Amino acid sequence: MLIILRLLAAVVMRGAITLLRRSIPQTQEVVPIFNPRKQYWSEHFVWINNGTEIKGITAVGRATCDRFDLNDLRYPQEDSIRATRLFWTQTGLHPPDDDVCEV
Repeated sequence: MLIILRLLAAVVMRGAITLLRRSIPQTQEVVPIFNPRKQYWSEHFVWINNGTEIKGITAVGRATCDRFDLNDLRYPQEDSIRATRLFWTQTGLHPPDDDVCEV
């Protein structure tokens, strides 16, 4: 999660406007993406599937998951961040203790 937060902070600091907003496919509403300097992770995201995937629970969270493909959905399970998160979960390193995790 810290790597994701740092990536998002770097994007926000660079002022990359095209990355700062995303349209929600279902509604075509344009919303800002998650800003780790001003928002709390737990207000916008939860871990699902035993901590292997990030789910956006707000429009901001969903837009951020979509824009950055935080779950590597374009890749097969075994070649994605989901496989790495599964390994981390099995070793007890993931998800972070203070993050919400839906089973």
